[in-house]
Amino acid sequence: MNPSAAAQYGAYRQTQIQSASPVELVVMLYRGAIRFTKVGIDGVNRRDVPAAHNGFVRAQDIVSELATTLDFERGGEVAEQLSAIYAFVMKLLLEANVRKSVTPAEHAVRSLESLLSSWEQLSRAQKSSSATALRAS
Repeated sequence: MNPSAAAQYGAYRQTQIQSASPVELVVMLYRGAIRFTKVGIDGVNRRDVPAAHNGFVRAQDIVSELATTLDFERGGEVAEQLSAIYAFVMKLLLEANVRKSVTPAEHAVRSLESLLSSWEQLSRAQKSSSATALRAS
């Protein structure tokens, strides 16, 4: 990608992030965690230790961010369950990174994809209700 295209893409992504709803931001974080876990898996498969390490660490950073932003007062039992899932995914990512093993990383991807699906449904529902409200006004 040439420098101009990279700058344009960066500006586009920044605008996308700044204009996203909180639910859309969570969806972006899940997608990022899944993408970087897959980068780590690819690194393991290619025996590229630095690429595997970097992919898994970036995925861990995102899952850590998801965990630290949980609101236990408002989220109640759902926040508690998500916290437990995030801790489990972090354990899997750590194991994948330390052992340079694909199996725990694949389990992490499946867990994240399952959660992503739920967040995408919520995002679609919010967009639909917003569009309905706009048409009614």
